[in-house]
Amino acid sequence: MVDTKDKFAGLFGGDFDDEFPEESDILLVDYTDLIPFKQHLFSPYDEETMEDLVRSIDDMGQLSPCLVREHPNQSGKYEILSGHNRAEACRRLDQQVKIIVYPEILTDDQAKLVVIESNIKQRTLQALALSDQAKIIAEHHRLIKKQGKRTDLAKIVDELDDNDTGADTTAPYCLSNRQINNYVRIDEYLSDPLKILMDEGKLPLKAASELSFIIDEESQDAVADFIQNGGKITEGKAKKIRKLAEDETLDAARISELVASEKSAPKLKVVIPDAMINSIFLNMTKDEILELIETAVSAFQDN
Repeated sequence: MVDTKDKFAGLFGGDFDDEFPEESDILLVDYTDLIPFKQHLFSPYDEETMEDLVRSIDDMGQLSPCLVREHPNQSGKYEILSGHNRAEACRRLDQQVKIIVYPEILTDDQAKLVVIESNIKQRTLQALALSDQAKIIAEHHRLIKKQGKRTDLAKIVDELDDNDTGADTTAPYCLSNRQINNYVRIDEYLSDPLKILMDEGKLPLKAASELSFIIDEESQDAVADFIQNGGKITEGKAKKIRKLAEDETLDAARISELVASEKSAPKLKVVIPDAMINSIFLNMTKDEILELIETAVSAFQDN
């Protein structure tokens, strides 16, 4: 008898050729046998997108099976890892759902990694609110640090994704370590009122990251009040507010005073000599140059 793990070796990163699962590996089950993942961080498709998916499956069938694991607590049931929306579309069509069962036991943390990475590939982070992006990236970062990356968990997502972009599966979101740390800080330390303003486009992401360093919740709430009353907070202003909050508890009036004093200060314009551009910043864009300068200044200040 062929061992189940050997049968799926190619699919899950073994020594065999990578290939889509054979038809015999795919099961048909009733929707009632499927349980949504208990710690699912992603919201369902909006109704318009869901209706499009329902029409697609009705016309062409379910082309990509849902990835599931045997439910850890309910005998005879399966927990969905990838394909919650496909399963819902099949339920609406009153038809059975195609699934493929992960051939080994996963811990809850390992299962959550599959859930996060499959959804990132299918939706892209940019389609989500910034606070949701921060929550997902922070949780993924926590899981990776906790147990180390298993590349076979990412491989199954690629094999079941009909719209695979060929992106590096070891980096489901193409962000630098610094950007990841910004998202983690925002998720853990930024107040809910400021997260809402960030999602509404009234607080830039980099400014939000700076404000997440403010420990005092009252001061963060004061910044939120300032923005809600029409105030604008740039990254530069956020840095000054952060520094001021180290010495005192802020209120909206104090923040307005700080911003007003900044407006009255003369602006300094620095021109980079052509020789320096050619020797240091050759073939770099304006944004890349500014990011490099900012990184260098931060490193200098830290030392």
